[in-house]
Amino acid sequence: DLAVQAHLHRVVGRVAHPKRRVARRLAGYLTRIGHGPATGLTDVYFGHTHEALTNFRHGGLAFHNCGAPLPGLEFRIIEVE
Repeated sequence: DLAVQAHLHRVVGRVAHPKRRVARRLAGYLTRIGHGPATGLTDVYFGHTHEALTNFRHGGLAFHNCGAPLPGLEFRIIEVE
């Protein structure tokens, strides 16, 4: 609770999990398990890293994350058509 009140979660999240690094790791993981861009995959929806992303492009993929419903962080519901 103290970390959230001091907004430390915002700083730590961006330093420990920058969006480019997260996208690179997810793309690598998906490729290793046989679900990478070569299969026709175009969009990756994921959670757990508290930074909201919409259509962040990396390695031919678009990454989406709703963020986290914590004070001081962005959170939004991702609608898919």
